[in-house]
Amino acid sequence: MIALVVLGVLAGIAAPAMRNASMNNKIATETNDMLATLMFARSEAIKRTGPVIICHSNDPTATPPGCNFSATWNTGWFVYNDENENGSFDPPGESVLRVGDGFSGANRKIKPTASINSGIAFTRLGLASSSGSISICDSRGVNQARVIEVLSTGRTRVNRNATPDCS
Repeated sequence: MIALVVLGVLAGIAAPAMRNASMNNKIATETNDMLATLMFARSEAIKRTGPVIICHSNDPTATPPGCNFSATWNTGWFVYNDENENGSFDPPGESVLRVGDGFSGANRKIKPTASINSGIAFTRLGLASSSGSISICDSRGVNQARVIEVLSTGRTRVNRNATPDCS
């Protein structure tokens, strides 16, 4: 009987810590996924010597997908080569290079600053069309959120000291 009481107390102590560790894992995975997408887009622009764009979409797996500038980034995004350099996805001459399926689960969001909300383009030199940041948040708010900075030089990095926008 005493063993069951001790086991119950230990389980009660461990459960919140396991939940927090699981949430930390999820937000780190989502941050790394977005960071990898940004790095991929930049390297593809340099490799292809032409612009590559990341834009958000309500359905990035549609055929063909479309950029939706009023959609949230939570629904997903896709990366494409902008062969004709007009800033919009025009198949069949342009192709989808990578798809991000967005963030699953309630109370999670990805929120870019206004300067990059409509999408991020990388030039053939690897420069970003504009600089800004992307906040990645969950139900715990700004304390556990991550911020990815996109610099005009094309460099991307996670900045744990930046103030995220989880509104």
